[in-house]
Amino acid sequence: MNFKDKDTGSVKKSRLFLCVAIWWLVVVIGYAIISFKIEKIKNHITQSGVALLHEVTGKISLPLLEHDVTSLRKILQDVEKRSGVSYASILDHKNKIIAYTDPNQLLPVKSDRVSSSDHVSFWEGSSNRRSRVINFSTDIIYAGTRIGKFYLSYSAVWINRIRYGFIIIAISIFIILVLVLTGLYSKGLRSITGALKTRYSSKVPFDLKIFENSNMSCPLCGAEQPFSRERFSDINLDKFLIVKSIQDGSNTVRFRPLKGIGLSEVSNREDLVWLKRQVIFRCTEIIKKLAVE
Repeated sequence: MNFKDKDTGSVKKSRLFLCVAIWWLVVVIGYAIISFKIEKIKNHITQSGVALLHEVTGKISLPLLEHDVTSLRKILQDVEKRSGVSYASILDHKNKIIAYTDPNQLLPVKSDRVSSSDHVSFWEGSSNRRSRVINFSTDIIYAGTRIGKFYLSYSAVWINRIRYGFIIIAISIFIILVLVLTGLYSKGLRSITGALKTRYSSKVPFDLKIFENSNMSCPLCGAEQPFSRERFSDINLDKFLIVKSIQDGSNTVRFRPLKGIGLSEVSNREDLVWLKRQVIFRCTEIIKKLAVE
């Protein structure tokens, strides 16, 4: 067997593994880049939140001590206008809410993973709208005494968008890769199968044991003849008699040659138009059967 497709299966498998490995490598590198970008965003939000809390707590202490709710609300309105702020609230020393920016938002609940920087605690969480946020809290001190607490939430929705976008892109690329490889593999498989059929069908010998002492039936009339390639290649259609007498009427054993009716004469005889049509129709059926594959 002299053809180069015998190792095609292993070659295609190696190409498949190579493509998957490249995709995996790209995903790992992309994930590292995305993780670095997310950490950079978190650090920026953390620095902004800590700086804002230090700025605001100095303004809150005296109005909170005097229980000036109007001034506290005005301060929170200014805080709410800051970019990224999603919620802010002020509590007194009894943990009673004095002022807030969103009546539908509950106080942030501290998680198990709380970090701190410069007397400010911060942690990741989610708001009532299930949006990702980074929460901050710090004590409000006046003359060395704790008089309340300040809570602040910064929106971190971009973190989820970047993370989910990366996941969607990675999965989409993998699906496209699988579809492309499947299409190429199927096309290659069909071409190999076709080549094998053409190669072997043209070289099948007729002297195999399965064909020895066998007869073949004519697809037109059903008559049987010894199986041989020459039965189809040695016939001269110009001299072929389609209608002839097989035996002598007086002697059924002795054969005698008769001119009979040739194949070309059938089209010129009106009494044999039906035979012409039947032959054409039968040949069409045979061609359809043989041309299925």
